[in-house]
Amino acid sequence: MKCELPCFLLRFHSTTVSPNYHGRTVNQILVARLVLYLTSLTITSAIKGRIDIPAETPLFFASKLVAEALSELSSGAPASTSALQRLRLAQTLLSSFEPYATTSHDWAGVYERGASSLKLDLHFCAGPYEGAWLGQFVGAICAMTVLEVGMRTGTTTLCIAENLPRDDQKAHVTTLELMEYLKGFVEPYFRAAGHGPERITVVTSKASDSLKLLPSSGSSSDSKTIPEKAKGPFDLIFIDADKGGYVEYYKLIIDGGLLAKTGTLLIDNTLCKGTAFAPGLLEVEPQINLVNAKAISEFNDMILKDDRVNVTLLPVRDDVMMVNWRN
Repeated sequence: MKCELPCFLLRFHSTTVSPNYHGRTVNQILVARLVLYLTSLTITSAIKGRIDIPAETPLFFASKLVAEALSELSSGAPASTSALQRLRLAQTLLSSFEPYATTSHDWAGVYERGASSLKLDLHFCAGPYEGAWLGQFVGAICAMTVLEVGMRTGTTTLCIAENLPRDDQKAHVTTLELMEYLKGFVEPYFRAAGHGPERITVVTSKASDSLKLLPSSGSSSDSKTIPEKAKGPFDLIFIDADKGGYVEYYKLIIDGGLLAKTGTLLIDNTLCKGTAFAPGLLEVEPQINLVNAKAISEFNDMILKDDRVNVTLLPVRDDVMMVNWRN
């Protein structure tokens, strides 16, 4: 069977793949993307009766259930009990992966009182699964200094701090947040978890302004308010902030020397609900933010052309992009 890969991020066709693209191997870019692509391939191929992919994960199995139901419904016959049961099971699988974390706070009231400049809701949080994965990643690469661009309710901040060495004073998380309200909201929880200012520094301002203060050589009066241990270079940097700012944040980090030469940069939401390789979703799913989808597309196009770094896409929630310096 001939299988044509989508052009998202790769910008080349499966039949004309070169062994090296901007200095990075095909394997580096393709492996994680294939995992995601095969999910949609399961549906389309099963309908056409061309391929049978084993359902070895909940996501694949949900795709298989949907494919079987669509195959039956495409015949034009009325929906059978079996088809509806498959769709209900798929919905159960897809809606039960994980709960969001900060669900009990009155975010609407916070905005109405003018305490926050943005309408916040429970979706402004990475969630326990991604937080746990990120914390384990911190330990796996033996990170000592971490920068987080976008804190919100501090879920990932705490997961990172929990996995830094406890007995080393150099271990530190610097987290950037736009709103002062959220700093006051999260710091009591940080302290209660045993991570006071000696472990976590919260910098409140526009991320683009804060990033300019973080090089260790910074000499401005503003940069002196940030402790030296909270400045770069960093072993790990995690970006999960406003999508329209991704391009600027990336340039400030890479060009500003904030990522250590052996460091890792992780960027969240680079799949953007699947619109990155299935732009047709924007036409049928009005809840997907068109501005964010366009910003992520532009970011992905830009980073693929940067021959200073290696890039791999990891199928963690809405896709996490992993970036390292090329050696």
